[in-house]
Amino acid sequence: GLYFVTFNQDATSLAVGTTTGYKLFTLNGHDRFDQTYEFTGEDVCIVERLFSSSLIAMVSLSAPRKLKVCHFKKGTEICNYCYPNTILAVKLNRARLLVVLEEILYIHNIKDMKVLHTIRDTP
Repeated sequence: GLYFVTFNQDATSLAVGTTTGYKLFTLNGHDRFDQTYEFTGEDVCIVERLFSSSLIAMVSLSAPRKLKVCHFKKGTEICNYCYPNTILAVKLNRARLLVVLEEILYIHNIKDMKVLHTIRDTP
C-alpha cells in the first residue's frame, strides 16, 4: 500500500513511500511518469528528493523518529538523526532541510546537516 506521495521542488520527479520501501518516478515531457528507482526493505512513510539529485531524505514507520539522508544511486546512507518525537514532515531546498515535529521545527544546513535553528512551541 501507499503511505506518501510528493513532487520534488521543481515538479520533475515524484517520490512514493510504500509499505515495502519507496519508488522514484521522473516526469517526461509527455506527461508520463517513468519509474527511475525502487528501494525495498522498509516501510517508508516520508520520502523527499532534492530536485533531480541523488539525495533523498526518508522516514520509516518502524522508526518514525529517525531521519535518514541517503544517496540512492550509490545505495549509501549519508547520515541519520533521531528526534524526540515522531517526524511529521520533511522539506528540502538547495540550502536547508526542515524537519517538522508536533511542537518543534529543526532547520539543518543541507551541506553538513548541522542544526542552524530550532523553533519551539509551533502552533
